[in-house]
Amino acid sequence: MKLIIHEHGDTSVGYPESYYLIECPFERNDLSEVDLLEFKVQMLEIYEGFAESNMDAEYEFEITV
Repeated sequence: MKLIIHEHGDTSVGYPESYYLIECPFERNDLSEVDLLEFKVQMLEIYEGFAESNMDAEYEFEITV
């Protein structure tokens, strides 16, 4: 399972859109919804140090097309 972090970027000032893929050390059914959310929040906090713009994150099972 993967967590996809999306940095939205701002092309008007030269910051491109970026994605970071995190291979999770667990599967969806291994953790409660609260634990999944906590992991997502913690990963966003870590990656914010590298970001130039707004970020959000979704697990691959949350993505709708």
